[in-house]
Amino acid sequence: MNKILSMARYLNSADAREALEQIISGAEHKLILVSPSLSLSSRLFNRIHKAAVKGVHVRIIYRKNEARKEDMDRLKSLKNIDVKFSDDLNASCYLNENEALITSLDLRQAARSWDVTVKIKLTEDKDLFDRLRRDVENLYALAHSHNNPGHESDIKTIISSGYCIRCSTRIRFDFNKPFCGYCQESWSIWLNEDYPEVYCHFSGEQSFGKTSKAHPVLKKNLKKAGELNHF
Repeated sequence: MNKILSMARYLNSADAREALEQIISGAEHKLILVSPSLSLSSRLFNRIHKAAVKGVHVRIIYRKNEARKEDMDRLKSLKNIDVKFSDDLNASCYLNENEALITSLDLRQAARSWDVTVKIKLTEDKDLFDRLRRDVENLYALAHSHNNPGHESDIKTIISSGYCIRCSTRIRFDFNKPFCGYCQESWSIWLNEDYPEVYCHFSGEQSFGKTSKAHPVLKKNLKKAGELNHF
């Protein structure tokens, strides 16, 4: 606890809102936004839009039934954005490659009068930042997708593309490289090839721990994956 207090930084409400915008604008490759409520102001949507346009992979997790239809429609119209929902989500967290916020500030359009926020920087506490990132990645992996692949019609269109076995991001199919770059970095911390993962590299359907780095494709999909990808 002493380490957390000494390395993390407390922000007031105004500073928290500014820090959230900086995390979105400062993302270079990855951005994760976790918020029980999803109701975006034009200002926040524009920042997310700019991040996606410059090639940042944006992941958003919100609580089921806590998103406005107009926000979902706007987000679905953008490339490089994946939106998932979780049934049990009560906290907010926002992070890019270098900074993170743990906060009571959610993405609702209406401003609150008071929020509690702690800021963590990779350069100031790598261990704490990495622990937080792993937990958020696991949350994302277990969240529900609005466009969950895995049906027969989806499988026919995959051919040389696949899915990250930890977060289900669409990537190139490679039996020896079944992670996206972000999850590969996370997996590299432990290098456990038998660690149970969440998705099938070929179909993208949930594997419920039956896939791993060593066995990224579900047994039922091995034959079809081999025929389409020639392995």
